[in-house]
Amino acid sequence: MMVTGCFQGILLGRGRLRTLSLLYLANAVTRVVAAGVCAFLSADVTGVFAAMLIAGALTAVYGAWLCRVDLAALPRTAKLARELIRSNSTLAAYVALTNVDMLLARHYLTPHESGGYALATTFARAMCWGTQFVALIIVPRMQGARPTRTLLRASGVVAAIGVVGFGIVAISPRTWITVAGGSDYGQFGDLALLCVVLGVAWALAQVWLFSEMGSDTGWLGALTWAVIVGEVVAIAAGWHDTPTHIVWVCLVGALVVAFSGLLRVVLRHQATAIADESVIVAADSPRT
Repeated sequence: MMVTGCFQGILLGRGRLRTLSLLYLANAVTRVVAAGVCAFLSADVTGVFAAMLIAGALTAVYGAWLCRVDLAALPRTAKLARELIRSNSTLAAYVALTNVDMLLARHYLTPHESGGYALATTFARAMCWGTQFVALIIVPRMQGARPTRTLLRASGVVAAIGVVGFGIVAISPRTWITVAGGSDYGQFGDLALLCVVLGVAWALAQVWLFSEMGSDTGWLGALTWAVIVGEVVAIAAGWHDTPTHIVWVCLVGALVVAFSGLLRVVLRHQATAIADESVIVAADSPRT
């Protein structure tokens, strides 16, 4: 999976979006086929992981073939290694932000509540990963003209998708959660609706974090790690009595990351505008 992710990053950086789509499709198809084979053979846990390993290896080989020209021309420098470490630390922060809640829920909630929480947060992760294509598209475009406008448009697209998703789930949250996990978890319908909001917040944070991968700074990634620590402390300190408490803590954390990214870009845009205005005024002033 890690090797395949590297190939996906190469294709994205080269702007080869159609080829990138083929690699994503291959990744999905091989996993579905592996799952179908496991179900047909009634495989145990070891068999499932073996099948997924084979599927992952086939996808990685296909990715290497798609990137064969790019791999031959890839520079082998220490600067490249530093960029990989910086960008992947940002990605790791996002993965931790969207998964640490499950570990805490497993630890603090009852087995039934933990199962309901896992089922409800599936809606959050569906919203989050379902909008990842928006965040991926903006990475190469951050080096072009008007990156701030690109970011704001991407955030607007994510928010619009989130509104549609919220509207669909809001029609009957209990029905959706029952279809997904059975009638035993019907009581978690309202939690699923709240998790849709959490998923939108994660998706917005994703846009801003991914935009930072194409820059020379890791400020927002570092802030995300600090937010994760804050979430763990808050939940461990007492906000773990119900699944709703954990979701609210994670929602606040995601919004802190998203709005911090937005505020930073807006302030930078204002500073640039003021600097440009000062240059214009200086150029128009009479020379002595």
